[in-house]
Amino acid sequence: MKKTILALTVVALLSCTGDGLNAQPVLVHTQDQMNLKPHELNSHAGDESWSSLEQIYSCRHILSPSLMMPSGIPESQATPWYPRVKSLPDGSYIMFYMGGQIASRLFCAFSTDWKTWTGRIQLATPKEVVVNGLKDYERYCNADAVVLSDGSLFAVYAFRAGTGYHTGQGCGIMAISSSDNGRSWTSPEIIYNGPCWEPYPLQLPDGRIQVYFTDSKPMTRNSGTSLIESTDGGLSFGPKKRISRQFKYYEYGERIYSDQMPVFRMLNDGRTLFGLVEDRHELDGPGTKSSYWLSLVYNDGPDWKDLGEDAAGPERKEENVLKSNSGYVVTLPSGEVVISTGYEGWHSVKIGDHTATKWNARNWMSDWYQPFRNKGIWGSIEATLDNHHIISTMDSRDRGILFTVSHLNHRIAAEHTAVTVDGDASEWKGDEALFIGSDSPVETIFRTSVDGDCLYIAVECLDEAAEKGASVNISLCNSEGKLKKGNYANITVSAAGLESSNVQAVKAVSRSGASRDGRKGYVCEIAIPLSEIRATGDKKLFFNARVSAVVDAEKVNDGFWMAGKNPESWQLIHI
Repeated sequence: MKKTILALTVVALLSCTGDGLNAQPVLVHTQDQMNLKPHELNSHAGDESWSSLEQIYSCRHILSPSLMMPSGIPESQATPWYPRVKSLPDGSYIMFYMGGQIASRLFCAFSTDWKTWTGRIQLATPKEVVVNGLKDYERYCNADAVVLSDGSLFAVYAFRAGTGYHTGQGCGIMAISSSDNGRSWTSPEIIYNGPCWEPYPLQLPDGRIQVYFTDSKPMTRNSGTSLIESTDGGLSFGPKKRISRQFKYYEYGERIYSDQMPVFRMLNDGRTLFGLVEDRHELDGPGTKSSYWLSLVYNDGPDWKDLGEDAAGPERKEENVLKSNSGYVVTLPSGEVVISTGYEGWHSVKIGDHTATKWNARNWMSDWYQPFRNKGIWGSIEATLDNHHIISTMDSRDRGILFTVSHLNHRIAAEHTAVTVDGDASEWKGDEALFIGSDSPVETIFRTSVDGDCLYIAVECLDEAAEKGASVNISLCNSEGKLKKGNYANITVSAAGLESSNVQAVKAVSRSGASRDGRKGYVCEIAIPLSEIRATGDKKLFFNARVSAVVDAEKVNDGFWMAGKNPESWQLIHI
């Protein structure tokens, strides 16, 4: 029996060996070269609990007022607020924002690299108007946009007369459109008249355009969410429907409601509308201090029931789930639903499943992914063109716009490529990769391959910022998900190759190299016999990693967000 086990070990070891170390430097791939293949719809449905975000350290910026705002405007309007980013068909990105917290003017700017924003355009400037025979100034706020199915941009924003708004005069929603990725715009058209805030446009699969907005009654602090709809590409809109409201109390002889700042998306099933609304409550009664809460709203189908003037709804709703504000929603083709909110002033993000009913991680009141180091008020999120990154933005009262990009780590499938363990990953053809790189400029990607005997891991680490190079600790556990002897491997590698391993017959070869933009690093190819962790025949494995380095005299230990001691909280690999 012992001879048989020994023979199997030798066979496994031989099948995992390669050609050895080659001194020539190799290409170190980077996260932006990975995960480019489009996902099939709901490809990760059922595995969303293993999805998480990892901030890209080099993409965290503070966009200062001096960068985003022109000189010579009133001080009260000289700080950028309410940022909204959209991914454009030409590969660039557009950011909408307003000048001043209450706003008077609107801007947009452009980027191709998530870092620099140029080409600023002033979309709307305060102008003198006459309301009820009196001189007033028309002001503009809350711009948002949608990229339509024909590639054009359709943008909406609220307008209001400075004093007339409180009586419901001289206010409403304007729309503009662009067919050249936002470089030029049509003249604004009024698509709704009435007191309102925070319009949000959405195009349905059938081509209809819906514009959701906070339907306000300023004199009574009454609000709710209404929408208007266009069936001709935004040329004309029908009458409003009241579609989401929460009853608060009676005052001024009427029922007072909330539900405001709406954002809705169609889920991947093509029939469920899901959104977030902000609810303003005066918990001690009318006229008392306000607090803001987040509610989840669902509608079965694209057509909403009109609630009329004296009803709350809709029927499917989870009200006041979190004391928070400023919700936003993104749906990903792979199945994840991503939401953001301003929880306690921090831009906070959670990932949900394809039904938007189950949320990562373990606790709704905590476990929020919070990428910024500064607080703000209004934030938003947007998926990048590859649908594998999430852009986060938030205004900050004193510092400008907080901006970052996070990589989506979710379940990957090991490819079936013949691997030569020689530290050169050029034969790896698959691009499904996991990424670590939020806490320092050291960036590392992980790809996997499998054959009948071994799991192979390609570790590609850019570590030129590390004072003595970076080491990478890898943990791999079988489908049982228990950290007990014989079930898992714990391996540390570096630019020198294998540093340590708790299991036998592991092979690891490293080679130095550089990225295509010249950043130095290394590639390490690792082969782990599946028999060493009792995973022969398994269909899934649990994977964890931690990257350690000294950067600017400080020790950095960077890992996957929310990965704990339990292997089921690690990343998931299908084999």
